[in-house]
Amino acid sequence: MKTTIQQIALLTLLLASSSAVAGDLDAPSELSGYNNVAMIDQRGNHHEATIIQSGSKNYGAIDQRGNYQRAKLTQNGIQNAASIQQEGSDNFALVEQIGSQNQVLISQNGENNHVRAAQFGDHNQVEVVQHGSRNKVNIEQHGNGLKHEIIQRGNQMEASIIQD
Repeated sequence: MKTTIQQIALLTLLLASSSAVAGDLDAPSELSGYNNVAMIDQRGNHHEATIIQSGSKNYGAIDQRGNYQRAKLTQNGIQNAASIQQEGSDNFALVEQIGSQNQVLISQNGENNHVRAAQFGDHNQVEVVQHGSRNKVNIEQHGNGLKHEIIQRGNQMEASIIQD
């Protein structure tokens, strides 16, 4: 799992210098087929972000920092990955990847946290870390490589995992 996190972090750094980054508030993206990437980086105030990609070498990312973050990432097939990191305020994140080499990594920091992940097939993995406030998770992976790791450090934790 640690190697996967390091790979995603390294990939984020490499792609940050060559990808389009939408900053500030509300940044929907929608890519369709082939070498997808899509990164969103927003810093303060009323965030929301969306990335929807379809087939091929998907990646994802979304990194929002202070205030009303939300996020959504939907990827469809082949090399999936994702990453969503939000820092302080009304966090929320929702990821759904459907098939191939899935991986998700979400790390939210403080306030109303919430996550839902869901991956449906192939090499799955998930990691969620939320530090404090009203935490929740809910993760679903239905087939193949499955794994998960959830760490919620403080406040009103809750988790719900279904892996088949």
